[in-house]
Amino acid sequence: MVAIAAHADPAPVVPAKDAPTTEPKEAQEAEHPKVSVGLLVGYASTSLNFGFGARGGYTFPMNLYVGGTLQYHLGTSVLDSRISLLYGGAEGGYDFHVGPVVIRPYGGIGPAFVLGGGETRAALGFWPGATAYYGIPSTPVTVGADTRVLFNTAGGDPSFGFSVTGGVRF
Repeated sequence: MVAIAAHADPAPVVPAKDAPTTEPKEAQEAEHPKVSVGLLVGYASTSLNFGFGARGGYTFPMNLYVGGTLQYHLGTSVLDSRISLLYGGAEGGYDFHVGPVVIRPYGGIGPAFVLGGGETRAALGFWPGATAYYGIPSTPVTVGADTRVLFNTAGGDPSFGFSVTGGVRF
């Protein structure tokens, strides 16, 4: 008696379009860099005028952001003196991924220094805000916008600020 066996290769398994990824966790995390640094250039109301600064931070895997910022506004001239503002401090926020854009509502708190007239006045500053940025594909570069409302314990009206941002993620 002669036996003949038929052998067929199984069809390749193709995951469904909406199936969860099976990539290793390290590969998934590599797609979303955690450390970011950037520059801000913009304008603020209540005579703070043109300003510039820097921001840096870390985003945890659960999209929680912690970092810091330092911002300087040129201010305005009063009589023969220029009054400006330097502030910085810690920030915390949450990253929402909306397609290729990240939207981050955040809050910050830290020292604010009113400079001018030969003296410096220190106060506590705090600022709720939001930033949105777009990561340029195949590069670590980001571009975006930032808006915040700055309050300080030295008094005066809150200041609304808007900046354009650029930075890198790694």
